[in-house]
Amino acid sequence: MTPKEFTERAWKYVLKRGKVRRVTLRLNKLSEDLLLMGPDDLNAQLVRKLELGTSLDDILVAHVREAYAKKQRINTRALLQRVYASEGTRVAGAVAFGTFLSLDGLQAAAYGYFKEAGADLSKKTATYEYFDAYLTVSPKKAIAEVDAILADADSYSNAFRLQVIRAAIKHQHTADIRKWVSALAAAEKKNKSLNEDQAFELNWWVKMLADDGSQAKNLPKTINFAVMDYNMLDNARSSSNRGDYVQTLAALSNLLRFQNIEFVGGSKLANYLKGLQPRIHKKRRINGLAPVKVQPVEMHRDFSSGRVYPKNTWLISNGWFMHRAYKGAVDFPYPENVNPIMISFHIQDAGVLNKEVAAHLKKLGPIGCRDWTTVYRLRDWGVPAFFSGCVTTTVGQVLPKARLAGKIPKLAVVEAGTKWMQLKYLFMWKWWYIQIGDYVRDFTLVEGLEDARKMLAKYASYGKVITKRLHCYLPARSMGLPVEFVPSKRSDVRFEGLLDLDKEAFNKIRSGLEHKLEVILGHILDGKSYEEVMKLWAELVAPDVAYAEEYCTKLEPIGKSAIDLPETYKKFKSHVVELGKNKFGKDAINIAFACDQNLQDELAVVIASVERNTKRQINAHILTRGLKDDYFKKIHKLFPKINFFFHDFSDISYGSNVNLMKHITVSTFDRLFLPRVLDKLDKVLYLDVDILVRGDVGKLYDTKLGDKVFAGKKSELDGWASLIDVITRVSLSLPPKKAWALRRRAHATGKLTADTYNAGILLMNLKKMREENFIENNLYLVEELRLNDQDVMNFYSAGRALNLDGDWNYVPTQDYSKDPKIVHWAGPAKPWKPAFALYKDEFQAIAKELKATK
Repeated sequence: MTPKEFTERAWKYVLKRGKVRRVTLRLNKLSEDLLLMGPDDLNAQLVRKLELGTSLDDILVAHVREAYAKKQRINTRALLQRVYASEGTRVAGAVAFGTFLSLDGLQAAAYGYFKEAGADLSKKTATYEYFDAYLTVSPKKAIAEVDAILADADSYSNAFRLQVIRAAIKHQHTADIRKWVSALAAAEKKNKSLNEDQAFELNWWVKMLADDGSQAKNLPKTINFAVMDYNMLDNARSSSNRGDYVQTLAALSNLLRFQNIEFVGGSKLANYLKGLQPRIHKKRRINGLAPVKVQPVEMHRDFSSGRVYPKNTWLISNGWFMHRAYKGAVDFPYPENVNPIMISFHIQDAGVLNKEVAAHLKKLGPIGCRDWTTVYRLRDWGVPAFFSGCVTTTVGQVLPKARLAGKIPKLAVVEAGTKWMQLKYLFMWKWWYIQIGDYVRDFTLVEGLEDARKMLAKYASYGKVITKRLHCYLPARSMGLPVEFVPSKRSDVRFEGLLDLDKEAFNKIRSGLEHKLEVILGHILDGKSYEEVMKLWAELVAPDVAYAEEYCTKLEPIGKSAIDLPETYKKFKSHVVELGKNKFGKDAINIAFACDQNLQDELAVVIASVERNTKRQINAHILTRGLKDDYFKKIHKLFPKINFFFHDFSDISYGSNVNLMKHITVSTFDRLFLPRVLDKLDKVLYLDVDILVRGDVGKLYDTKLGDKVFAGKKSELDGWASLIDVITRVSLSLPPKKAWALRRRAHATGKLTADTYNAGILLMNLKKMREENFIENNLYLVEELRLNDQDVMNFYSAGRALNLDGDWNYVPTQDYSKDPKIVHWAGPAKPWKPAFALYKDEFQAIAKELKATK
C-alpha cells in the first residue's frame, strides 16, 4: 500500500468512526499535505495511529500535547486547520485547535473554538486546556464551576479532577488546594487510575502541601526569619539550579555574622544554622551585642502562600523572581505576616509585572536590584529601585578562603567547555562540574544549603575557575578565586552591572551589600518595628536611589542615519510612476503596500480582494523593490478603476545590521517612509501582502484617529505583547554595551509597559508622524539597534495607539472568528505555500482567476 493510499484509508476510517454521513474531506489534498511532512514528524505518526484510537477527539488532543511539547508547532497547526476546515471533522478540529491555542497562551481564541465544539466535549477531551481558557476569559463563572466540580468528587474521574486542579493552580485559585489534593490522593489510593505522569504530579502536590507552616509558633521574645526554598506546585518550574541555594546561603551568611543569635524552634533548619554559624570568618563576625533568639522559618519563594507564618516574620528577599506555576499568575504578594527586605532582586520575566504586582512592590520599596535591567523594569512601573548587585558576592564570609588561588595549575570548569578553552588551558589540570540537575528539585531546604556550601567549598582548592554560571562566577570571586566568566550570551538581561567587574567594582558591590544588611539586620535583631526598619531602609539607600535616577537617564547620543534623508525625500516626488487618471472625490480611500519582486503575484491577489469588497474609490500607493514598468502596467490593466502610484525603493539600504525575520523581506521596512512619501495625505491604510480582504476597508479607513499615531490590532502572543518584550528580544542580539544603551534609552524615553500592535494592518496618522519627525528620530533603531519595522512603530507609539476590532486583522494561527474582515497569515504559514492554512482556498481561487486573465 502506498503512503497516499494509506492516508486515504485512515481518514475514511476516521469519518466512519465519527459517524459522519457525508464525506466532505478532500482526501487527495489532505494526503498531499501530510506527505509533505518528514517521516519523523509527529503528524505523519498520527496518520499511522488513527486506526488504533477509539475517539478522534482524544487522539487529536493527545497529539497536540505531544507535538507542542516537542516544539513541532508549524506542521501541527497546518494539520489542525485542515481537520477543522473539513465539515466532517470540524468539531474534533475545533477541540484540538482550541487545545493548541490554549497551550500557546491564546486563551480567548482557544475558548472560541472550545465553545464551537461544545463545552461538554471540550471539558471531557481537553479538560486542562478548556478550564485554563475558561478561567482566563470568564473567571467568576469558571471559579464557581471549578469549586462545584472539586466538591463533588464522586461524579468525576481522578484524571479529570487532577487537570481541573492544575488549571486552578495556574490561576492562583488555591484557597482550598489542600482539601482538593487530599481528596484526590485518597481516591487514587483507593482506586489507581492515573497514568505515570499524572501520578507523579499528584504525589508532588502531596509532598509540597505536607508542611503548612503551622509548626513554626509565635514564640515570645523571638525574632522570626524566613529562609527561601525554591520549590513550587509546578514541578517542572521548580528550581533545578544549585545556584539558587547559593543565593540563600549568601543571604544567610549576613545574618550568621551576628554571633549573639541563638537559633531556636527545634527545626532541622535551626539546628543546621547553629552548626553553620561558627564557619563565619573571624574578621567578619559581629560580637558584643545582647543575646537574641531567632526562629528560622522555611518559605518557598514562588509558593509563599502555601504556608502560614508567625507574626512579623522577616525575609531577606533576594534572587530571581517570580516563577509562575504552569506559566500562569504569580504567587505574590507575600503573605500578610512576612516583612521582606528587598535586595539583590531580579526579574527575568517582564510578564510577571502588572498593576497589581507593581502596587505591592511600591509598598516594599525602595528595592535593591541585582542588575540594572531589573532597575529599569521596576522604574517603568513607578517602583522606586536602585542597583545593589548580587548578594552572592558576600557568600565568601561563610566559606573557606581560596588560599591557592592563582598559585597552582588546577582549573575548575563549571559548564564552560569549548575547544578554545581546551587550548587556552592546555597545560592545566581540569575538573568538570555541573550546577544544575533535576535531582535538585528533591532537596529539602537544609539539603540544598549544605549541597551549595560543599560545592563552593570544593572550588576553594583550585587555582582558577572558568564558568558560564553567574552563581559560580560571583561566589568564587567572593572566596578570592580568579574567575573567567564566559556566559552563553553576554548581553543577557541579568548581567548589566555584573559583567567584567574589576577588583574595585566587585568589592564595592560586596561591601555595599554587607553594610546595608549589617545595619538593617542589626535593627531588626534589636526589636525595631517594621515601620522603623523601613524608614531606616529608605534613608540608608537614598544615595543609591539618587544615583539610579542619574544613571537611568544618562543617555548616549543617537547616531545619524546613513541614508541621505533630504535627497531621498526629493526622489519620492521625482521618481513616482502614476497610472490611472480616474477623477476621485474626497471620499476616495488611500491604501499603501510594500512589495518586492518575490511577492508580485500575491500583491495582485490582495488588490483584487480589496477592490471586490470595497465600495469606495481607491488610490493605491505601492512601495516597490525589483519591480519595473511592465509590472506596473500589468497591475493597472488588471485594476483600471484604481489609481496607482508606484515608488521605487530599490536603492534604499538600511545597512548590514538590519534585523529580518525568516518570513519577511526588507521591503516591509519601507513603510517607515510613508509619512514623507505621502506628504500630502493626513492618513493612509497600510496593508501587508500576506492578507486577504473580505470586508469593506472603507469602513476601516474612516476610523477616527484623534491624537493616536496609528490604529492596529493588539498583539496577544506571549513574548510579543508589550514593548519591553520587543526591546529585550532585540537587545540580546547586540554587544553588551550597545544592549545596555538600548535598554536604558527605551526606559528613559519609551513607555515599556505599553501594549504592542501587529503592524500588518495599520491606519497610520501621517500628519502627526510628520509633525513629530518620526523618520528622522527613529530610523537609527533599524540601522543601529536592529529593531524591525513593527518594533519601530511600537517603540514610537509608546502606547499612543488605537486598538482595532480583531476581525480587521484575523490571524488564523492565533485568533478565532466566524467571519473575519481581513485574514492575515502572519508568521511562516502563507496561503501560497504547500502547507494548509485556513482561508487558503479563497486566496488561491482569486490567484487562479487572475492567472486565467493574463
